[in-house]
Amino acid sequence: MEIAHDQIIELFQQIPGLFGKQKLVIHPVEGVNEDTCKLLDKSCGIDYFISTEDGNKTVSFAWRSVGSTVERCRNEGVYNAFSLRKKRNNDQSKAENCEIEKRLYAMKHGLVYPLYTVEAYVLNGRLLSVAVAKTEDVFNAYMNLPIRNCDPHSKNKEVFFWDVSWKIMKDNGYKVYDWYYNDKCKRTYRLYEYKKYNLAV
Repeated sequence: MEIAHDQIIELFQQIPGLFGKQKLVIHPVEGVNEDTCKLLDKSCGIDYFISTEDGNKTVSFAWRSVGSTVERCRNEGVYNAFSLRKKRNNDQSKAENCEIEKRLYAMKHGLVYPLYTVEAYVLNGRLLSVAVAKTEDVFNAYMNLPIRNCDPHSKNKEVFFWDVSWKIMKDNGYKVYDWYYNDKCKRTYRLYEYKKYNLAV
């Protein structure tokens, strides 16, 4: 995971009634070579868990699941949005074609998915901006607010996304907790025309 742990912990401690000022611990799932972790990562989109510890550091409790995305920037311009993959142009990736459909299906049917979503933008290893919100809120905003069509989102032109702006979410009453390296990083890069889009699952 390329996001600095201290920044993630700082963001989670900002969320009222979640963890407060208790000590937080990150438990990686992505990249862990165990069958259960692989299933949580590939099938459920969970990259790590975050939990609290008691004073004796013997018991962890209040676990929360997190899905994270790290965007590697070419310059200091950032999108400042949650990027939701809508498709790949790779026939070998059919099982992963649409993160959006998988997440909406999981939420509708009570299946396992990340409770929180984290998106970060980095440049040469330096964190430019990062935000966290409840996954349910991110996808509710995706279904009900103007979103940005960003095609393609990568140099190989194989990955296609819808971008859900942090600012638009906050302006519409959603709880988004964000952090920026400096004021320049608060300005969204490439302002596309926002389009209304709905996907029923």
